[in-house]
Amino acid sequence: DTDNDGLSDGDEITTHTTNPNEPDTDNDGLSDGDEITTHTTNPNEPDTDNDGLLDGDEITTHFTDPLDNDSDDDGVLDGDEVNVLLTDPTNPDSDSAATEGDESSNEVTDADEDLDDDGFSNAEELYVYGTDPLVPNDIVEGGECTVTFDGGVLAVAFGGEVMTFDLASEVTGKKLNHGRVVSTVARQAPKECHGEIVSAVAQTDWGKNEEAAPEEPSDELATEELLSEESEEDSTESTKPGPGRSDDAKKDKGPNKNR
Repeated sequence: DTDNDGLSDGDEITTHTTNPNEPDTDNDGLSDGDEITTHTTNPNEPDTDNDGLLDGDEITTHFTDPLDNDSDDDGVLDGDEVNVLLTDPTNPDSDSAATEGDESSNEVTDADEDLDDDGFSNAEELYVYGTDPLVPNDIVEGGECTVTFDGGVLAVAFGGEVMTFDLASEVTGKKLNHGRVVSTVARQAPKECHGEIVSAVAQTDWGKNEEAAPEEPSDELATEELLSEESEEDSTESTKPGPGRSDDAKKDKGPNKNR
C-alpha cells in the first residue's frame, strides 16, 4: 500500500482504478480506502451524489449523506441549501441565514419557502426558472407552445400548463369565425402562443357548412388587429407604477422539482 490509503496497490490498479501513489485520488477529502470500505462512495468522483458538495465535506462538515443528493428530502439539493439558500440540508423546514426572519418550524419546507417574497418558491426559482431565489424576480414563463384543435376544443400547452377553450359558441351557423376566436382566446392565452393559435384555427374546417358565408376578416388581418391590441395593452401597462407582476400573473405556479 504505497500511499497508505488502506487499499493495496494491486487493488487500486486492477479493481478500483485509483492512483496507488495518491491516498485521495479524487481530492474530495476522503482517503480512497475510506471511500471504498467505510462510506461506499466513489473514490474517483469527488461528488458521488452530484449535489454540489464534496463527499468529504458532506461527511465531516455538513453531516449529510454523500450518497443522497437531498439528505432531508425537502425538495432542494444539499449543495443548493448550503451554497445558495443558506438553509440546513439536514432539516426540511429550517431557517435561512440569508434572511432576517426565522423560517424554521413554520411547516413550510425549504423548497416551498419564498425567501425573496416574489411569488415563486425556492424550488421553482432554482429548478424551473433558473433564477436567484434570494433576489425578487419578474419571471416570464418560457418554452415551446403547442396548440391543438379537435372537435371544437382548442388546447394551448405552454409552461407546463394546458388551457382549453370550447369554441362551440363561436360557430355562426355558416362557418367558424376565425377572427373572433383569435381575438377572444388570445386575450387569455400567453402571448407566446398567439401565432400558434392563429395557425391552428386557420387550418380547421370545423363549424363550416356548404351554405354561403358572409365575408370575414382574413386570418392575417385578425392577427394584425390582435397585435395592434396587444401593443395598446403593453403601452397601457407600461404607464402603471412599479416593475412587479400582478397577483393574477403569479397564480397557479406549482412546485416542480426537476434536476
